[in-house]
Amino acid sequence: LLESQLFGHEKGAFTNALQKHSGYFEIAQGGMVFLDEIGDFPLELQVKLLRFLQEKTFMRVGGEAPIRSDVRIVAATNKNLKELVEKERFREDLFYRLNVVNIHLPPLRERRQDIMPLIEYFREKFTIRKERRLQFPEAIIDKMKNYSWPGNIRQLKNFLESLYVTCPEDVVREKDLNFEEAPAVNNDDLFQLLLELPFKEAKQRLIEKFERFYLGHHLRLSDSNISKLASTVGESREGISKKVKRYNLKNSL
Repeated sequence: LLESQLFGHEKGAFTNALQKHSGYFEIAQGGMVFLDEIGDFPLELQVKLLRFLQEKTFMRVGGEAPIRSDVRIVAATNKNLKELVEKERFREDLFYRLNVVNIHLPPLRERRQDIMPLIEYFREKFTIRKERRLQFPEAIIDKMKNYSWPGNIRQLKNFLESLYVTCPEDVVREKDLNFEEAPAVNNDDLFQLLLELPFKEAKQRLIEKFERFYLGHHLRLSDSNISKLASTVGESREGISKKVKRYNLKNSL
């Protein structure tokens, strides 16, 4: 299906191909095609993409006649393509063919000056989409600006959207903030993000994520009883109580 989206297909090329379909490379003749998450492209498609980049011609799925198209390719990925090349999950020749002009976008924690403009941008969108206007006190904005946002812009967007859905009042309060609950990234993305951090910081981040998940789970099973939780997990009540407060687990139940 991805091949069909890029190169198009002929009628009857596969099940439900009821009519001829022009792909992006054909439609964008003389223009530009943006390929998102290029690191996830399967190897078979990488071969066909490389051939197109070299020869400027392709064939629709099920087609016989070559089609010429001259387009500019812009590709993006959140993965380390050099590492994928070493693991033979991304073709080296395609990597160098694409890597003509490389633009590295640092993680959000390294460009905190961008956080406030992004907050304003998403607030305007969600105010219209959710048909409600939330007020963000300065203290709340400061906390959002100082958070590390391991899931980058996607996490920030999801976090703000969740506030527009879950906040009981029109003024966002500190207890409404639960950054770790924002649906940021999947496990593969999480470990990729950890690889970008210094060892100690990555280890601490992983420990905190585990403790929050583990203790939150057993706190629910213990009906929010700290003594019962401590007995269940085999830790001291004092130590468990500190971690429950640290992670604000009771307010997240």
